[in-house]
Amino acid sequence: MTTESNKALMQRFTQFINTASEELAGELISPDAIFHVPGSAEPMRGPAGYLAVIGMMRGASRTSGGR
Repeated sequence: MTTESNKALMQRFTQFINTASEELAGELISPDAIFHVPGSAEPMRGPAGYLAVIGMMRGASRTSGGR
C-alpha cells in the first residue's frame, strides 16, 4: 500500500470509530476478527463484535465523566 492509501484507510477507520457505522464496520473489519474483552467470558467476533467494543468504550466514557 502507498502512503496515501494508508492515510485514506486510516481516515475511514477513524470515521468508523467516530460514527460506529455498521456499513463501515462491514467494509473495514474482517468477519474472522476476534476481540478479547476484559470481563467477557467469550471473545467478540467480526464487525458486530467491534461495534460492541465501541459501545462499551462509549458507555465507560460516559460513566467516567467523559463526553
